[in-house]
Amino acid sequence: MALTATTTEGALFPADLLERLAAGFEPAGQRPEDFGLKSGQRLSDEMQARARSREASPT
Repeated sequence: MALTATTTEGALFPADLLERLAAGFEPAGQRPEDFGLKSGQRLSDEMQARARSREASPT
């Protein structure tokens, strides 16, 4: 395996999947567009923004 700083244990992330991801493989359904976001937007940023707006709104 070419990933020298990664140690895998168990089978949650198999070594062949990590190698494909490192080579540029993009799993289906994981692009911003697949979540209804514009290209370049990050899902984590959108989740944080919605959580903040929920906290700020009165219940």
